[in-house]
Amino acid sequence: MIRWYCFLSVIVCALDATPMVQVTDKGNGVFKGHFIFNLTEDLVGWKIQIDFSKAVTGLTSPVSKEYVKDSSNETVHYLVNKDHTGIQTTKHQFDVMIEGTTKDGSVPSAHAFLQNMGHDNYNVPTPPNNDGTKYNYNEVQMKSIMFYRAQRSGKLPANNQIPWREDSALNARGQNGEDLTGGWYDAGDHVKFGFPQASAVTLLTWGLLQYKDAYKASGQLDDMYDCIRWLLEWLLKCHTGQNELYIQVGDGNLDHNFWGRPEDMTMARPSFKVTSDKPGSDVAGEYAAAMAVASMVFKDKDPVFSAKLLNHSKQIYTFGKTYPGIYSQSVKEAGPFYGSDEYKDEVAVGAAMLYLATNNTQYLTDAESFHQHGNQWGQSWGSKFTASMVANNAFMALIAVEAGINPTQYRNWAKGQIGYVLGDTGRNYVVGFGVNPPSHEHHRAV
Repeated sequence: MIRWYCFLSVIVCALDATPMVQVTDKGNGVFKGHFIFNLTEDLVGWKIQIDFSKAVTGLTSPVSKEYVKDSSNETVHYLVNKDHTGIQTTKHQFDVMIEGTTKDGSVPSAHAFLQNMGHDNYNVPTPPNNDGTKYNYNEVQMKSIMFYRAQRSGKLPANNQIPWREDSALNARGQNGEDLTGGWYDAGDHVKFGFPQASAVTLLTWGLLQYKDAYKASGQLDDMYDCIRWLLEWLLKCHTGQNELYIQVGDGNLDHNFWGRPEDMTMARPSFKVTSDKPGSDVAGEYAAAMAVASMVFKDKDPVFSAKLLNHSKQIYTFGKTYPGIYSQSVKEAGPFYGSDEYKDEVAVGAAMLYLATNNTQYLTDAESFHQHGNQWGQSWGSKFTASMVANNAFMALIAVEAGINPTQYRNWAKGQIGYVLGDTGRNYVVGFGVNPPSHEHHRAV
């Protein structure tokens, strides 16, 4: 089963190389020059790659910010629009003035390549619809994975497929300097909230465990392993002590007051943790569940990583069970955004996943003990009751089918829920897919 999410399809279209003109030698290696672009279409956000003939330092421009992708290669520089310079129209030439310094004191030559961040020839091949269904589930599966790639924080890997994302938040640290880079940004914003991230990767990984053949058939299996591992590596970083777990990086109020890309963040990035003195059994249960189910998924693919996940899962579960408490009461900064009012459901899920991973009946006993009978309203990051949250609960219905519970009824119901998401009513809810998709998605990284 797959999780259906928005895929933010922003395409980039490189124009022809433009030479640097109107060059002025200001002495001592300092120079000024212009790149004049004759636009054939309006720009809605832009990025410029400049290739110099020699190393250049201290590059500045009044209309952009400097991004050097490879600090060891000072001949290649990247400029990105400021908030107020992103819109450029065909009514005028787009004149980009730069100033920089060469180490040998001579003036360089240069060419620039302009990318319109509203359009582009960057493409990920769309998987074929090879199962004869009304909707191309293979394509939605691929774009669901791409969505999570667009959420990545930290130093991006060489196989990054989101051209408008760069390295960001490289100084994310714990209260004692621990490395907390990586993970996913939340809700199109900039905070890294551990609770909903762990919940998301639990369900994604559980889906891979149950339906590995579906990912293999669509050609997405390796990409899915890569997708979940990115977040799992971050969760492992957050477990910095036997009874210590980081659960948030960033201040929600500061972040929400900044409308810009994560690459451009300058505000403070405080980190918050739960401990034996400030417990968080709910978030600990969710972290434990994510790592336990992931240990099963990676058991054959990467046994060392699998064993590491299982070891941390056991420790985190014991921490959460030994020191009961609600994390958002311990970490007040999380409350307004992802507050929790109960922890037993997450501890129950953590115990259940550990039972599946270890076959230790104590975990099963714990799961049954912590399981609560209550009003079923929805499977989500904060509640493990079931009856709402369309995609999550379509998945839960299929899990019931696998257990032999009302298989025909629940399978048809799940299919109907996903059909609703993909456009059965005339409104498709997946960005970049199908007919009539959303067009004004909330996402600061775009």
